[in-house]
Amino acid sequence: QATITTCLEDIKTLSRAGNVTVLLNEGAPKGCAVTVLDGHTKIGCQLTGLIDFTMEVTKAEKKLAPILNSIVQIEKRMALETYLEKTPEKVRLVDADKLAKQQKQRDDIQQTIAGYQEML
Repeated sequence: QATITTCLEDIKTLSRAGNVTVLLNEGAPKGCAVTVLDGHTKIGCQLTGLIDFTMEVTKAEKKLAPILNSIVQIEKRMALETYLEKTPEKVRLVDADKLAKQQKQRDDIQQTIAGYQEML
């Protein structure tokens, strides 16, 4: 939050926005398009009346597909009988971390899609 707060004027200028509001642990207001930057950061922009939300759903679904594929691949690898005994702990920790991040991104994108669908 501190980083974003100190950069509000820059964000406002670069995005050509009239107003920039930082929301912590809150969903974006109705009518906002949201993009997921990473597991911790989402950006919303008020677009009611300006955007084709059907197209935005399609874009989000395309972004979701490789994430779902990655989750399936990691879960398959971790489900192998030999995974625990033959995979070094360091690799298992990396896999678990990557899986958690991918699951968070999946959840965020699915929430974004649901939000777009509410605006249809």
